[in-house]
Amino acid sequence: MYLLNECILCITTNLLLTKALGLSLLGKQERVGGSRWLICLFLTIFCTFGASAAFLLEPFLADTSVYLRPLMYILSCAVLYAVCLFVCGFLPQQIRKRAASALHQSAFSCAVMGVCLLTAENAGSLTQAWHFGLRCGIGMLLTGWMMDAAAPYLNCEKCPQAVRGWPAMLIYIGVLSMAASCLIRTVG
Repeated sequence: MYLLNECILCITTNLLLTKALGLSLLGKQERVGGSRWLICLFLTIFCTFGASAAFLLEPFLADTSVYLRPLMYILSCAVLYAVCLFVCGFLPQQIRKRAASALHQSAFSCAVMGVCLLTAENAGSLTQAWHFGLRCGIGMLLTGWMMDAAAPYLNCEKCPQAVRGWPAMLIYIGVLSMAASCLIRTVG
């Protein structure tokens, strides 16, 4: 029953926030020409500190309802969001506008929520939680880098019209995810 509740919460969060674990956020940047790097940087910050907050909140949330846990994670991300907005206020106008746009889009991403939920279940110490969040954030940075590298090839005339652009990007990411999963299982 607990696993079913967690699945329902994750699916609901996915549908309400960004759909597809943050990839739609990066895909939107592909379509509108925004800065994927800033979004990935903010996702790294939110994943790292969100994982740490999830670990620190876990003793207080252990006896509470399963439905209260995501709300507390969202509130902890909201505090970090407010701090980041405050820091962005000291940046020059042009940089602040781009940083604030990326911050707004990445603050409450499902990637961050997923990291918080997984950290609460698996981390044994604050250091492990911080490392897990950092690794997930760096994974998003690498995904952004790979999407930038592949975009010109997946949007060219040699790519079939039916999958050109975003559909080809999703296939590309899926194949890379399977390869990375196999590599991790082989090495680990």
